Amino acid sequence: MTASTRRSDWRLLAVCYALWLALILGAGWVLSQAHTLLLELSLELRANPWVARAIRQTSLPFLGVIWLIFIFWLEHYLRTGVQQSTFSRRVVRAAGGVIGGFLIVSILRLL
Repeated sequence: MTASTRRSDWRLLAVCYALWLALILGAGWVLSQAHTLLLELSLELRANPWVARAIRQTSLPFLGVIWLIFIFWLEHYLRTGVQQSTFSRRVVRAAGGVIGGFLIVSILRLL
């Protein structure tokens, strides 16, 4: 491995982790909006107060676990993309998933 190859690998890994951070923050924001959506749905459907409380208390830990799993999966997914030279495709797929989730939650909140 030459010095220029190591330098480019270091830069690509820095980009990988910067995008990883941006994507997990975006996913966290989308999941927090999904939590708000669930609360709004429970109010809109005029659910029993016990049901609304159960939704409020269980949705946040459930969405938090999903976010935590996504953090670890995304780091592995992007890091192996760097090693297999498929990083750009994987970034587009991951960003598309986060943006798609944002669009779905936003559309449902507007209805």
